[in-house]
Amino acid sequence: MPYLTGESPYPPPDPTVGGGSQSWLSPLFPRGPIDLRGTVQSLPRDGAVPGLAEWHWISTPGHSPGHVSFFRAGDRTLIAGDAIVATRQESTLAVMRQRAVVWRPPAYFTCDWEAARQSVETLAALDPEVLATGHGPVLRGARMRRAVRALAVNFDRVMPASGRYVPFPAVTDGHGLVHVPPRVPFDRAAVVRAALGASALGVSLALVGAKYWRRSPSTAG
Repeated sequence: MPYLTGESPYPPPDPTVGGGSQSWLSPLFPRGPIDLRGTVQSLPRDGAVPGLAEWHWISTPGHSPGHVSFFRAGDRTLIAGDAIVATRQESTLAVMRQRAVVWRPPAYFTCDWEAARQSVETLAALDPEVLATGHGPVLRGARMRRAVRALAVNFDRVMPASGRYVPFPAVTDGHGLVHVPPRVPFDRAAVVRAALGASALGVSLALVGAKYWRRSPSTAG
């Protein structure tokens, strides 16, 4: 709640983990706080979702403090938010292509890796039929379930070996951010290279799109 009422920002990103240009550029991403006082309400403690009787919410912190997921038991539909994602969010190319893969929470904004592990285990135990996440396409079926279970079992292999929040997480309470571990050394030139690479990729895609548009027959009526 404090991150949604103007009281506290989320913990700062860790650009040293995850690899990929999205990680390197993460210090440029907004992290609040935003002020929704008068609009936002706390969820009931019993897991109910007001107005959506078939759904219940599940505490899945780790990627961010207070993170929740939503599950509908009738058809085993899971909205996991960023506790699990469906593309390698650290990679700009993977994000643009939306290549489907069951993956850990985005590393650069995950501030408590042990809590993130426990959240993945909690979601895997639900055995979902449909998985909708904050990043990537909607996934479904037995293959997805096997991948979610494998992520839970092999979480040590996909979490960063070191980083700002490895092994010590950010400390938060009901008022928001209390303490963050010190920064780890970071190659700032990587941010510049990532920005230049992303700009060059954007220009290339724009030129390809313009060339295709010129060659395409007119659809004007």
